[in-house]
Amino acid sequence: MRRSITTAAVAASLLAPAASAQDITSKSCVNGLFMVVARGTNEQPGPGVTGLIAERIADRIKDSDVVALDYPATYTDPLYTESVDDGTKEMASVIKNYTDNCPDGKVAVFGYSQGAHVASNVFCGGNGGAFDSDAPLPKQLVDDHVISIELFGDPSHVANTTYDIGTSKNDGIFQRPNITACENYSFMKSYCDTGDVFCDSGSNSAVHGSYVQHYGTEVVSNVLKAWNKATGGDVDTDGGAPFPGRASGNVTSTPEATSSATKSTAATSTQTRTQETGTQTSESGSGGSGGDKPGAAIGLSAVGSLVVGAPLMLLAMLSVM
Repeated sequence: MRRSITTAAVAASLLAPAASAQDITSKSCVNGLFMVVARGTNEQPGPGVTGLIAERIADRIKDSDVVALDYPATYTDPLYTESVDDGTKEMASVIKNYTDNCPDGKVAVFGYSQGAHVASNVFCGGNGGAFDSDAPLPKQLVDDHVISIELFGDPSHVANTTYDIGTSKNDGIFQRPNITACENYSFMKSYCDTGDVFCDSGSNSAVHGSYVQHYGTEVVSNVLKAWNKATGGDVDTDGGAPFPGRASGNVTSTPEATSSATKSTAATSTQTRTQETGTQTSESGSGGSGGDKPGAAIGLSAVGSLVVGAPLMLLAMLSVM
């Protein structure tokens, strides 16, 4: 099994210079599932909290790869708009380069918070306005290679779509204007619950950090079923034990035991180097939430690609999104 996932405990020793998506070649091909994971704002470089889901899937599907998207995942340096735009282009390049070099390859995508916004752009098209208007990936490429798109707490969430999962009835704070390109992807799911500050424009900051804990095993099972359907495989589709961790505040504490030493590599968007590590025990980062309901306090206006007029309280809140 090949992996590029790493825990915060070993991340510092494994980090290597970020490799460009252009470095993906036929040597990057795997017989299993190629999983791209985009972390939330200010989570430590690496796959973030949703990487735990991808890791469990990699335990079931032999010769799979978990790739942490290499992008800023910031709110102010660079600005959220620029970070999302950078991540969108990087993810699209990673997927396109992998499928170009691996014509039989199967891909799954996971995104949390800002990472979900990035992934939504890749498959639905960019938001426009203060954000770039990137074209979505070609439908034929997606139909041929992508078996699952899993989004959690997407700030660009649109309520009542065909791919919505959860209790939310409201749009996100960066509601996307058009979902035509992605609304019929049966393998795309966007998890958003009532009260989420970002995807539901709500006021309950705790909701945003709860998706892996509440839906993680369901997602694992769904992706494994999608793999079997796409490949004729027969992997066990049980989602496993509930994930005990949750993203909250400035720290994401997500203990996940593994049974033996596993391979880990640097947290970049391509394979860099591997190192044997012992049992993984925790994943730390920030990907939770903070602050109160943004409501009308979101003073956003587009000046080129800039977001201006956000109150200091909102800046503090979004910095831990």
